[in-house]
Amino acid sequence: MAFYQLLKLTGNTLKKKLSREDFHKAFKAADLKFRAPEIDALFSLLDVKKDEELDMEEWKSRIYEDTFNPL
Repeated sequence: MAFYQLLKLTGNTLKKKLSREDFHKAFKAADLKFRAPEIDALFSLLDVKKDEELDMEEWKSRIYEDTFNPL
């Protein structure tokens, strides 16, 4: 799921950042089957700046487009 889609699900397209709470809300709104501890772990992994907010820069530093995925 693209970062922009998560922003849209939480109404944060203007802010362009997701808090931990917003991240949980987006996963729930998208009906993704993750438990709260799993969402928290993913958020912590993506939050490179450790400022409790995710932005596009952090997302792109950890999430690869399929065409660029080294796996």
